[in-house]
Amino acid sequence: MNAKSKVLIVDDEPEVGEILGVLLEEQFDCEICTDATQALEALRKTDFPLIITDLEMPQINGIRFIKQVRELNRKTAILISTGHDCEHPKVQEALQAGANGILTKPFMDPDDLIRSVTKLIPH
Repeated sequence: MNAKSKVLIVDDEPEVGEILGVLLEEQFDCEICTDATQALEALRKTDFPLIITDLEMPQINGIRFIKQVRELNRKTAILISTGHDCEHPKVQEALQAGANGILTKPFMDPDDLIRSVTKLIPH
């Protein structure tokens, strides 16, 4: 059996990280961080093919976090998790900073979530 791909989930609301982790845990090995500083430390220790990050976080927001991730690793795919639509200026800024896509909160369809994650993880 193949090892599960690793997914780093970053959200300052622990319950959101937990929901994502539960929805993805069957197919992916998820690590959950509640702030960007903790997530950057995890990235220095482990290679994650995919990161799901909140856009609105205290201290280091999602856009700044994406820029820092891109300095560390160009290959990691990044999905932003947000309540904004894809036309929102912050979402556009995150995409320009290097995010690969968007997951819109609330997460209604677990199958859509898994498809979004799976298509960004190299096989």
